[in-house]
This record gives sequence, structure tokens and C-alpha cells, in this order.
Amino acid sequence: MIRPDVYFTPYFPAVFFATAFGGYRIGIATSILSGVLGVTVNFGGAPNDFAKMALLTIFMIVCGITIWGGTPREVMTPWSVFWRVGTR
Repeated sequence: MIRPDVYFTPYFPAVFFATAFGGYRIGIATSILSGVLGVTVNFGGAPNDFAKMALLTIFMIVCGITIWGGTPREVMTPWSVFWRVGTR
């Protein structure tokens, strides 16, 4: 049984394993899909409020750190996004 006050916690392992086995692109897609599911799927009667949106922001930040930490350094560094724009 899933508690109604835990919106995004069940999706952290999904983002971690998707990044570990599928790469950072799959991890990004999984984090976006998990965020959408966390906002839309409601296990209790509580409406979407400011607290849920704040938890979504924290979830996305932690997912970004998880994806960045699970990606090899030669593939993605914080500055490689800006250096590789338009090179392919």
C-alpha cells in the first residue's frame, strides 16, 4: 500500500536504474515521466497544492544530480552542454 503523502519517492529508483542501464537520455525521459506521474496520480484525496509543486522541484533537482552522477565524465560534464552545441 502506498501512502498518500509520498508523491515522488517511489520514482527515485526508476530514474537511477534507467540512467545506469539506459544512459542519460533515458534517465532524463524517466525523470520527466516520473514527475508527470507524481503530479497526476493521486493516492489520496489531497488536491495539487503548492507543497506538491515544491516537492516536484526538489524531485527534479535530485533527479538531475542523480543523472549527472551516473553519467561517465567524458560524455556529460556541466560545461559540455554549452561546448557541443552545433557541433553535430
